[in-house]
Amino acid sequence: MKLAKAIKKIEKRLGKKGCVTISNPHRNVNFKAWVQHGDQILSFWTSNGGEDDCHLWHVRGVNDHSDPHTDYFAGTHLSNLTQALNWLQPAPSKFKKGDAVRFKDTKRNTRWLRAGKVGIVITDEAATDHWSVLLPDGTKQTYSMMRFAACLVTSIKFGTLATWGAIIPLVAFALDRWMVWEGEKYENIEDMPILTKITIVLPAMSIWIMLLIALVKTS
Repeated sequence: MKLAKAIKKIEKRLGKKGCVTISNPHRNVNFKAWVQHGDQILSFWTSNGGEDDCHLWHVRGVNDHSDPHTDYFAGTHLSNLTQALNWLQPAPSKFKKGDAVRFKDTKRNTRWLRAGKVGIVITDEAATDHWSVLLPDGTKQTYSMMRFAACLVTSIKFGTLATWGAIIPLVAFALDRWMVWEGEKYENIEDMPILTKITIVLPAMSIWIMLLIALVKTS
């Protein structure tokens, strides 16, 4: 990501123009850029007048400083700008309080007797990936995108290890959606053969296992 694009993305997420500070932007020389938001500082490096890709995304607390005498390194490095920005200010919630949502016809929603039902979001959080939903009968259910989010994070982290690695979690997610579709052919989970039950859960399990591996490998 080039410097101009990075600055534009930061300003859009934080809602502040001109918030990025740049130190000594001389051509063919590495230089640092940073932005403070609340009690966190996001910094990164680029070179060649900002024409080279930005790198070394780093976030630390305002009062958190490295100490070479005690071998302490302040903050943490992130794989990309999106991850770094999520530390400063998580992306806004996809749904707002009062929005109407429909539960997809998935195996899990069918099991919980909520597939196809429409409800009202009652979660009032600026940033979240799951929402409490009030159904017409007065019951509350949870609308979540956790598995897709896990797949997306895994794909990003695998991509930092090898370009082709980003494809593996997406394939697993596609298989998971296919297995959900296959599972919906049965009215009850008890009607499924044992082998079918095992086959259906394998893609979902692989997504969470790959996420764990990705976090360990990139930590």
